Amino acid sequence: MFQEQKQKQTLPNSDSKCLMENWVEERLTSGVDDRAKRDILKHGNKGILSLDRFQESDTVTHTDYKRHEVKSQCTQGARSRLQEQELLKQFEREAEEEFSGEAVEPVTASVTKTDFFSLEFVSKPPAPTRNHNYEIDQPITFWTEHRDRATGLTQVKARDTPFRRNDAFSQPIGEYWNEPKPHELDKYPMSG
Repeated sequence: MFQEQKQKQTLPNSDSKCLMENWVEERLTSGVDDRAKRDILKHGNKGILSLDRFQESDTVTHTDYKRHEVKSQCTQGARSRLQEQELLKQFEREAEEEFSGEAVEPVTASVTKTDFFSLEFVSKPPAPTRNHNYEIDQPITFWTEHRDRATGLTQVKARDTPFRRNDAFSQPIGEYWNEPKPHELDKYPMSG
């Protein structure tokens, strides 16, 4: 309500809405804004950017650009130009002769190859200490060593193979050909 009353009041020192109650600025710009407000809105205010009213609008590119001067006179004679070309050709030939010799193959061996792989070294597997059969022998692991002390284990049926490999859980019984069925595998040797 208070703002509406304030807007309705006209101030004696102000004529425009954008400079409301700012009579100092209005007085300073009154010389520039001597035309009617209708003409300013239609044609623009020419005195804001420059005080020269008849100045055309220019861009920085147009004002700062200068054409390059092309010199029509030759600064070098024909003889010195030919001498310079001959010297350049001679230097090119010398450089080609210098670099056209035998190409040296670059060393492509890495540190690992040079330090760890020798052609003189022959790998020999160590001699076996006893006979091993990987199909039958049970590997020695933490669980085979501690099978009596491990909690939660089911009954061990054979002492030599406590953790036998069994893939019966993944093969359907109908696909067994000449193999024993899972319920027939309970007959382990040495299960006494």
